[in-house]
Amino acid sequence: MSKRYMRAILRGATATGLLGGWDGPFIDDTYCVVEDGRALMYSRAAAIDVCLRLRVLGVQPLYRASEPADL
Repeated sequence: MSKRYMRAILRGATATGLLGGWDGPFIDDTYCVVEDGRALMYSRAAAIDVCLRLRVLGVQPLYRASEPADL
C-alpha cells in the first residue's frame, strides 16, 4: 500500500470522526494514530492493517490536490 493512499485513508477516517487524528510517516516509517483519545504508534505494517480495517468500515480515501502523486 502506498504512503499516499495510507495518508488519504487516515485523512478520510479523521474527517468522518472514526479517528481523532494521525501523523506520519516518521523517519523510522512509523505512524501515530489517535484512537479513542489515545495516541498509538504503529509500524508501517500495523498501519497498513489499520487502513485495511478502515476500508472495511467504508472509509473513503480523502486526497489533497496539493499532495504529490508519486509519494
